[in-house]
Amino acid sequence: MRHTPLRRLSSTDHMGPDLPLHIYRQSLHGHNGAGGVHWHEFYEVGFILSGEGQHILNGTAYPVQRGSCFLLTPADFHDLTPASGETLELFDVVFLADVLQGEVYRLLFHALKNYRLDFAQAEAHQMEQEFQRLYRESNSHQIGAELIMIGTLERILIDLLRHSRHDSQNPIEDTTATRHQKLSMSLIYLHHHFREPLTLKDVALQVHLSPTYFSEYFHQVYGITFQHYLQDLRLRFAHSLLTSSTIPVSHVYAAAGFQTLSHFERAFKQKFGHTPRQCRQDKHI
Repeated sequence: MRHTPLRRLSSTDHMGPDLPLHIYRQSLHGHNGAGGVHWHEFYEVGFILSGEGQHILNGTAYPVQRGSCFLLTPADFHDLTPASGETLELFDVVFLADVLQGEVYRLLFHALKNYRLDFAQAEAHQMEQEFQRLYRESNSHQIGAELIMIGTLERILIDLLRHSRHDSQNPIEDTTATRHQKLSMSLIYLHHHFREPLTLKDVALQVHLSPTYFSEYFHQVYGITFQHYLQDLRLRFAHSLLTSSTIPVSHVYAAAGFQTLSHFERAFKQKFGHTPRQCRQDKHI
């Protein structure tokens, strides 16, 4: 059996060298979709203008229609496919984290979660106006256009964050704010580097905490050890690879950050109750 590698889209092919931010207006017809399940080294926020279809996100299919909005990180796999006889019209914004203010970035990624929402009619209209403004500015070449584009993107992302929250409390607002913020930043770092060789010391240094204190505080807040959390990220990533692609199991373990195939297979079975190969087989039954 011939295996097709999962496509990875690079930032150099999708945005200019001066501003790591670009907006596309796309029309997806029939079953062509976005070209198959893929991943990329940049962030992506999409907004459906019209049509119906499905969004395959990390191996799970979700319906999309006008008002559907999603934010993807470099750790996500996805594909967007119109329903039979439908055309999906959408705005698609790709960007690097560098364009965001640090506070906006922290608010969005203080925890690991998927941002996927369906805006009601009035809210969908407001969101569409923001995307339309971003699109116009990207083609205007007027003075300050880049600043307006960045500001508009940040408003879109904050609106997405606001609508995704189930409560109105500030996520970090107590006497341990500084420590908690550092812990939150450690999750962001983990979220984007878990496929690389990482140690607890590496992550602790990134957030300027001692390894011992970081380890104890991490366990205190999240109820699991750092190593357990890191391994769980890698296993969920591997599970998405297995269910979203035909990459051989012998390659999946390394792509997910595991050092040996035997360790990966043992940990995978312990978490999911079946081996990686059984997972792949079950997916195609």
